Formats: sequence, C-alpha cells, structure tokens
Amino acid sequence: MLGEFQYDQPECEDFDLPKMGPYLYQEGGYTYHGQYKFGMKHGRGRIFYLNGAEYEGYMCNNQMHGKGRILDIRHVIYEGEIKENTIHG
Repeated sequence: MLGEFQYDQPECEDFDLPKMGPYLYQEGGYTYHGQYKFGMKHGRGRIFYLNGAEYEGYMCNNQMHGKGRILDIRHVIYEGEIKENTIHG
C-alpha cells in the first residue's frame, strides 16, 4: 500500500524511548504502534483507525506533531507537517 515512511527529523527523535504496541484505544477507535514517553504517545508512531484511515509519523504528548503521513478513508494521501493533530502545508 504505502511505501516506507522516512523519519528524518532528528530534533523529534528520542531513540531511548520504548516502542510498544499494538494497543487498541477503543474510545478513539484506533490501534497505536509506537513509542511512549511518560505514558503518552511520543516519538515515532503509527495509528490504524477502525474506519481504514492511517497515520505514520512523529507524535508529541499524545498528538500527531511533526512530519507525518495520513491516508484518509478516501485513500487520499497527505505527507508533510502536522502540528497538534492539524495538517499544516
């Protein structure tokens, strides 16, 4: 489906964070695979929504933040900057 995502923002990296998953967030309707910091999604991560949408990219304090790629339910792909769960670009 989608090619490999290029994680290339060293300022967003914390290589010492544990990578965990999958973890199903039933209230949000998604599964998260990725890193955590202090119990929050933080670092590299991937989200699979129950409606078929996907996100892969950087997470910061439980939010999509930094470079990321979104595949929406219409199969439209956005790749670029995301700030606090909002597309910028």
